[in-house]
Amino acid sequence: MVSGAGSPADRQRIQIVSIVLPTYEGERYLAEAVRSCLTQSYPHLELLVVDDGSRGAIRPIVEATGDARVRYLRHTVN
Repeated sequence: MVSGAGSPADRQRIQIVSIVLPTYEGERYLAEAVRSCLTQSYPHLELLVVDDGSRGAIRPIVEATGDARVRYLRHTVN
């Protein structure tokens, strides 16, 4: 948006960026990948971690972030 263009409501609208992070048996790298996403300079984001039927501990790693911008989605089969 061009600075000064549009109504005051348009200028205050926040654009949310969605990051989709698919994983399958990726516990080894997941915490680092999540941390990398959450430390980006653009603060208005949501991180969707999609567990594609892992047998491991994906959910506890995601929940340990304690960040409301992170959501966990799980497929029951790969």
